[in-house]
Amino acid sequence: MGDYRIDYGGAVTERVRRCWPQAPARSASETGLVATARYQPAPVQQPAPVHTRRVEAPIGRGDVDGGGRFVVAGAFVLDCLISAAGLPAWGRDLRADAMRTVPGGKALNQAVTLARLGARVAAVGAVGRDAVGAAIRSALVAEGVDVSAMPVLPGAATPVCVVHARQDGEKAVVWRVPEALAGTAREVDAAAAALGGQVDAALVTFEFAAQAADLVTAAAKSGMHVIVNPAPAAREPDLAHAVPWELVDVVVPNEAEARALLAGRPGARGPAGQLADAVGDRLGVPTVCVTLGGGGCVLRTGGRTSRHPAPVVPVVDTTAASDAFTAVFAARLVAGQPPEEAVRSAQRAAALVVGRPGGYEALPDADELGELVGGRTGRRRRRDHVEFAGGHEDFRLPAGRDS
Repeated sequence: MGDYRIDYGGAVTERVRRCWPQAPARSASETGLVATARYQPAPVQQPAPVHTRRVEAPIGRGDVDGGGRFVVAGAFVLDCLISAAGLPAWGRDLRADAMRTVPGGKALNQAVTLARLGARVAAVGAVGRDAVGAAIRSALVAEGVDVSAMPVLPGAATPVCVVHARQDGEKAVVWRVPEALAGTAREVDAAAAALGGQVDAALVTFEFAAQAADLVTAAAKSGMHVIVNPAPAAREPDLAHAVPWELVDVVVPNEAEARALLAGRPGARGPAGQLADAVGDRLGVPTVCVTLGGGGCVLRTGGRTSRHPAPVVPVVDTTAASDAFTAVFAARLVAGQPPEEAVRSAQRAAALVVGRPGGYEALPDADELGELVGGRTGRRRRRDHVEFAGGHEDFRLPAGRDS
């Protein structure tokens, strides 16, 4: 036997009450980061201690230590961004309107956004021992992201993700990230140690869906709040079902990802406005926010569901909008902001991104994020339209050595 160490949040779910009836349901905060039971080995007859999680001070005031501490697990890649009127047909050539390469990956974009908010961030995920991997690590370091737990693997190629974007903002993505580059539970522990051992939350993406269960479990065992962005949608429903959702505090899918989480279950084909309730009921996750693009998003938290229309803005490119949304939403929850207000802050960040071309280079800079959260982040301004290969010292490709 082991002991169940219980933390308390604002709304303990019925699933947790059923599984752990011995846990009293006390409300400690309204942050939307509802505590869950974390199972850890313990000696026989040791009494089960009870903790109340302390929420860190609000961020966005120029104090890096007050900006929260995050581990971000997922893929760190090179994005090849192509602007074109359509996709090429087999056997045909297509002249693009523009092409460029920048650091990318959902985890990278989220880590960078958190760092620009003033948070301390550590990356979990590997790169290859090649010039592209070295440059990606250098870009993260330049943004203030800790890469000490990011292995550099000999014989592995750092992957390239190809993103096609139309003028109306629609996109098509071709990607593959080798499983060998996935983060591990040991690296989650190492990343937490690099941040001093006191980590507020872990953000886990589905770029390595097969490893998501291990990453979630490792983060939960370390006492972190667990926030899952199940993107891209898992190809095999069993991979999503294998995640220990009872250890997850927040899940942020888009419509397609929410339906993938419900594959073969009631609600999978239901109205988009009911997906947050269906996911919450199915997985038992206390806080669910389903993003619906131009349709806004639906938030389910504390047993309450609310609809949040999207800001009306011109759409240029949606590539990194969900990454900015997820990072800002997570940061504001950890800072103690009510979930409904955290959604509005996240929507404003996403609205900035969709009005710009590209992924990484479209992310809000520190000053813009400071305005969104009502303060200054104290981080340097983003340099616009940075090219990955050449033209800027932060992203110059080194000659054959990893950083």
